[in-house]
Amino acid sequence: MKLNVLFVDDDENIIGGIRRMMYPMRKKWNILYATSGALALAVLR
Repeated sequence: MKLNVLFVDDDENIIGGIRRMMYPMRKKWNILYATSGALALAVLR
């Protein structure tokens, strides 16, 4: 079973950097990204 991991930041560049850093973990984790608190809450629903 894969873990779900959600990264939230309002800066697209930060999210892009995290996305590149987490790429090797994609087989172990379901990685989600959000650029706002509202979007993060929507993802969690």
